[in-house]
Amino acid sequence: MLKRLLPVFLMVLAVAMFATLPAVTIADDKANGDTHDGKIVRIDKDELTMTDLAGKEHQHKLNKDVKLRLDNKDVTLADITDFKAGMKVRVTTKKGDAKTVVKIEALSKGDFK
Repeated sequence: MLKRLLPVFLMVLAVAMFATLPAVTIADDKANGDTHDGKIVRIDKDELTMTDLAGKEHQHKLNKDVKLRLDNKDVTLADITDFKAGMKVRVTTKKGDAKTVVKIEALSKGDFK
């Protein structure tokens, strides 16, 4: 009996862990700070200037640890020249420091989901 229950228990445990993984990832992103969307005005390896959805301009500091995604693919800081003015952007800032960015996601076309 125990030989049959152990594999079933382990399978249920594995399914439960994989089912909660997306919720843990979302919670981790929200713990980083605020996220807001807009468009890129200018960007280089040190600073991002963007407009929010209301058209207000914001400036953010970038550091070497910033996570970058372009068109749903991870890229490095060396690829920063691929980010162009006018692209849609989603920025996550450091908790307690709205000027320092921890993650930038940009799309050359389409909308964020």
